[in-house]
Amino acid sequence: MLKNYRITCKILGYASPKFIHRFTIYLRGAFGYTLKSSSCRFSPNASCLKCKLKSSCPFMLIFKPPRKLFHGRFLMQKIKYVPRPYVFTPALKINTDKLCFYLRIYGGILHFEPIVIKAIKGLEERSFLNGSIKLKVEKIEAVNELKNLSFTLFTDEKGFIESLVEKAVILSEDIKSWAKEHARFPNFQLQVNLASPTKILRDGKNIFETKDVRLSDFVRYLARRRSLLSYFYLGKIFYDVKDVRKLMKWSDENTVATIQDLKKTCISIKRSAKFYIGKILFNFKNAGTEAEEILDLMKFGEYMGVGEMTAFGMGQYNLKIVER
Repeated sequence: MLKNYRITCKILGYASPKFIHRFTIYLRGAFGYTLKSSSCRFSPNASCLKCKLKSSCPFMLIFKPPRKLFHGRFLMQKIKYVPRPYVFTPALKINTDKLCFYLRIYGGILHFEPIVIKAIKGLEERSFLNGSIKLKVEKIEAVNELKNLSFTLFTDEKGFIESLVEKAVILSEDIKSWAKEHARFPNFQLQVNLASPTKILRDGKNIFETKDVRLSDFVRYLARRRSLLSYFYLGKIFYDVKDVRKLMKWSDENTVATIQDLKKTCISIKRSAKFYIGKILFNFKNAGTEAEEILDLMKFGEYMGVGEMTAFGMGQYNLKIVER
């Protein structure tokens, strides 16, 4: 299960194009700080690892989840770090002094929604670019895009209004229903618009740099990401290695990729560079169960991102399906 929070903020200070371009990178650090201060019943500066309440602390559940035994599962091997169960979307500037963005959260952390809302509001306490920019949170909404529903949780005028809105939660069954509906076309085109800088590797090579993009690259990354997030934050695994290899093989044999308007960005995070934006068109030759499963996976990725540095807002994309 996952939930979208749409946050509207007033910008206090001058927001340059560079600030907007790197907005999600700045937010990642600020959110970690405010979530810790909102979660901690004691001093936020105390040692979290020694705290007796760490097993029920939202901050620890997100940033320091307990490592579990993997029992030799292929998808769980070679883990350098546990993926974060949240992503920030790129900022959309509404006017000169106002912007909005989404925070998407996955898994059991949603049970701590009041603390998450408090942490979002706490972003006002943080400053960016050496104190030259601050944000004033004006509105927080819970949005279910699949059912076209939205619920206001906070406004600057009324304060906190309501919380724990179950209808705003997007379940895996909802995503599967969406995929089933759109996979009924015998032939269709899946358009993937990279909304934020994206980097996907195959055998150590950047597929956008080599311009050798395959749908199986998305399948591989997303199946692993979904399984890891589900394992650590929901206690279950979505895919095993046989399922993933089957989907990868089917996608290579039944889809053709076309690259449009691919551009290299100047984004660099922790020595990782060569992130790209642009559009990829995947033409499906056949429909059926496999196409439905792939659309289900791609829709999940539209919410939670794909590729490298997703915790910093990278790997965000928008989907569009066109019947041919």
